[in-house]
Amino acid sequence: MKNTGVIVANDSNSDRLRSVVGNLHRLGVTNAIVCSYKGQDFPRVTGGFDRVLLDAPCCGTGVISKGPGVKTNKEDITIKKCAQL
Repeated sequence: MKNTGVIVANDSNSDRLRSVVGNLHRLGVTNAIVCSYKGQDFPRVTGGFDRVLLDAPCCGTGVISKGPGVKTNKEDITIKKCAQL
């Protein structure tokens, strides 16, 4: 975007915001607003966005190769809730 427009950098986990801000500074981004909302709250916070880049919530099943226990410690309801979210 070459520092035009406005970027809303959000992380629902406020503990990670320091890293977000550090990366924005490292990359020379000057047009970002950093906030900490749950994604479900954005419709009442803002009118919408032109584009969205999303790192979606994850149930952790993609790391089965790192720990076979992942196969047995997830319930169907947990995976369905992540997919719905």
